Amino acid sequence: MKVLITGSTGFLGKHLVSYLRTNTNWLINPNTEKFDYIINLASNSSVEQSIAEPIWTVENNVTSMLDTLELARAHPPKVFIQMSTVEAARPNNPYAASKAAQEAIASAYRHTYGMNIIIVRSHNIVGKGQHPNKFV
Repeated sequence: MKVLITGSTGFLGKHLVSYLRTNTNWLINPNTEKFDYIINLASNSSVEQSIAEPIWTVENNVTSMLDTLELARAHPPKVFIQMSTVEAARPNNPYAASKAAQEAIASAYRHTYGMNIIIVRSHNIVGKGQHPNKFV
């Protein structure tokens, strides 16, 4: 399997890459345009930064979503997994609003282009290597 993991250097991405390399024979982020799976973890996830820099946060998160979906549209994977947050259900800060926008865009691509997109909403994920500014 060939899998593209966006955000592979972030907190969750590092753990996912490590797990997959240890427990599967999947090719992680191979130098190719065709993937079996795309797992989109890339986003600015700092609520504090989103409050201080809302325009940058929303532009960054929405643009990275669109860029990744356009890659997937040009080279359709079997499955596109979008990592989101429960905060997207009731966005109370710019970060949560940007994640809600990502979900809406992913849903639009699923319906418009027939893409196999799964949206995963999680609560806070904590563990080894987590940035200290994350609220627990």
